Amino acid sequence: MIKRFGGLVFKNYKVSKALLNAKPTFNFSTLEEIEKSKGKLFKAVDREYKFEQDNFQKDESIEEFLQQRNLKLVEQEDSIYIDLISEQDGHQVTVSFQSRSPYEEGAEEEEVEQQQQQQEEEMPYQDYCDFTVYIQKKGEGKALAYECSSQDSEINVHAVNLVSDINAHKYQNRFERITQQYVGPDFNTLDERLQTGFIEYLKSVGVDEELAAFVEHVSLDKEQRLYAKWLGELREFLC
Repeated sequence: MIKRFGGLVFKNYKVSKALLNAKPTFNFSTLEEIEKSKGKLFKAVDREYKFEQDNFQKDESIEEFLQQRNLKLVEQEDSIYIDLISEQDGHQVTVSFQSRSPYEEGAEEEEVEQQQQQQEEEMPYQDYCDFTVYIQKKGEGKALAYECSSQDSEINVHAVNLVSDINAHKYQNRFERITQQYVGPDFNTLDERLQTGFIEYLKSVGVDEELAAFVEHVSLDKEQRLYAKWLGELREFLC
């Protein structure tokens, strides 16, 4: 039936009683699938969590090295950022770095044999870590910042620059530092005497191969602890 009101036309549609009285229904098979999938996920997380707990051993060598080198390790439980701080003849030296995941082990033996040369060229160092060293006089804001990386404890300096705010600088992504501000020339392009002077100054404040190896080690240890905590939180959520 069509009704007219003031020149407007309305259609009078009939709606079945069955549709009007219909109630929302749940797809119980879907709910069962959700619970089943959740149960499988919980078992997988629980198994991995227990494995981590059973194999976890506190690394006593970290505390020993800190005492030996008179270093203070500063970190927060949920943060990926780590600082090593020392006092050197009126200067404060801060080595800032982040936790990192271990690199995956190589492929199967057959693949290694077939692609050995390519892997040697492309495979990253097993012990590798980026870090920044800040050297500042006590009571002063400015600091000399060394952008570094270590490969099997060998230190490579990429750039040296003066920064006015250490906290703002160290929490800024390294790529953003390079692309958004001038961080000085590429270290390898500097005159050899300048390079030597910077490196000798860095070593004089205690940043050497032994410390680089320690940074590599702590970055992995921190990642392992964060991973175990992440598993525990997932396990609790799914339980």
